[in-house]
Amino acid sequence: MDLTVRNESRIVEIWLTADEKRNERLQTELKLVYQSFRETGYTVATFLSGEQNLTEVTSGLICYNRRRTAQKEVEREKKQRHTFLLSAKAMDEVIELHYSDLNALLRSEPEAKRYFDTLPDYAREQIQTRSGNVNSFASLKDYAENLLRGDG
Repeated sequence: MDLTVRNESRIVEIWLTADEKRNERLQTELKLVYQSFRETGYTVATFLSGEQNLTEVTSGLICYNRRRTAQKEVEREKKQRHTFLLSAKAMDEVIELHYSDLNALLRSEPEAKRYFDTLPDYAREQIQTRSGNVNSFASLKDYAENLLRGDG
């Protein structure tokens, strides 16, 4: 047992090992210690040792935090995949957004959704079978035009 009295903050810290926290006689004696310090206006904080291996638990926590951080980074990168491709033609700039797939494109660009909805059923179905290859409004139009011409 380690007992530290911090007079400036009126706090008493008691640190117990796993064996000490199971010792009933010590627990009874500690009740008297708690009472005497409380009567003099001190706050008593008791810290109990855990039952698990500290190294293993800490290692597990670090691994979990690293995995979670990596997952968050992947999620952030997916959101940033909406990259901008700039190409300059004379004084006009064309900005084309690229998405992870057709569904992301249709959710994000109302004009692409309206265009897709005007296509015949057979063209929409064919495009949906390859939705991973359709990642921009331009690629949607190209694919649809090929299908409507009979090239798809």
